[in-house]
Amino acid sequence: MFNWFRKKKLDPRLPTPEDDYDRAVLADIARVGWSVICIDDGPTPYQFSLGLYHSHNHPEIIIFGLPRDTGGYIINQVGGMVLLGNTIEPDRYYDDYTNTGNYFKTVDPEYYGDYCGYCRWLYRGSDFPMYQCVWPLKTGEYPWDDGYPPEGAEIQPLLAR
Repeated sequence: MFNWFRKKKLDPRLPTPEDDYDRAVLADIARVGWSVICIDDGPTPYQFSLGLYHSHNHPEIIIFGLPRDTGGYIINQVGGMVLLGNTIEPDRYYDDYTNTGNYFKTVDPEYYGDYCGYCRWLYRGSDFPMYQCVWPLKTGEYPWDDGYPPEGAEIQPLLAR
């Protein structure tokens, strides 16, 4: 299904937690297969999944520029679909997760260190796949469209290859 990355035998061991937050995140992964990490500092808020690849051999998901609850809801919706046996395919239009429709783009691992260090902690490096859930502005443009305004790129940086 995912031709662009090699499926590998995943390490069943999770990292040793260093604090209560780590323990809570690892408990989420043990319970449902992923946790949602919310980053509110910096120029734009974003959320990402942690554990989808470990538990379900599905790429992690990252989404930018939406409120914490909205981004978390979308990631949990994707996780629920994965639990039901569905998979997300990159570069395909979906209208199942947002009311505006969205695409999922393959994230270049070059960005992992900047945006999802917690994933690098879980996987002990950058050997995992990730998709960015990309949504349109109110005007309907996606980041790759002509006329996409610069302020859109500040809200939703595109991490695709």
